[in-house]
Amino acid sequence: MPRHPLIVTYLERLERMSDHLPAERRQALVKRVDDWLGEALGPQPTLGEVRSVLAGLGTPEELVAVEDPRPAAPPAPVPAEPARPTAGALEVAAIVLLAVGGLLAGIGWFIGVVLLWASPVWKPRDKLIGTFLWPGGFFTSIYWCAQLWEPPPTNDGLALAATAAVLGVPALTAWHLARRTRP
Repeated sequence: MPRHPLIVTYLERLERMSDHLPAERRQALVKRVDDWLGEALGPQPTLGEVRSVLAGLGTPEELVAVEDPRPAAPPAPVPAEPARPTAGALEVAAIVLLAVGGLLAGIGWFIGVVLLWASPVWKPRDKLIGTFLWPGGFFTSIYWCAQLWEPPPTNDGLALAATAAVLGVPALTAWHLARRTRP
């Protein structure tokens, strides 16, 4: 005979809540409650009848407490994921100063590094990337590009590739840091 879904759920909860009892006691408790519900409700109870009888019976926790007065172990708490810090003016200033701070008498890049390491938004890996790829930002990139092209290079293709890499690294570093500030 099919059972009402609320009864099935109730008995499953009773089984879970009594899992600290010895197997025989747990099975006897569940069987007693199941038999009692079968007698109290009859073959085809309505939803209202089931709810009324279950409410009068009490919660599975209450039945287990009567069966075994020792408190059951509470379920293990699910650890919450810590909130990730959000980016603000500190992070924007760090990215800008890392990229173009070298043009500000060279000191702006160093301030950008300090802001980078002071920010809780970036992980240590991101901070290392921001610090060491490319120190000085665009200022030192432009300096190295000037060194590549003076005197004119003998291999223009290699010089163009080196120029693109030297200018691209600070741009990609700024892009990487900006992308990592998003949740």
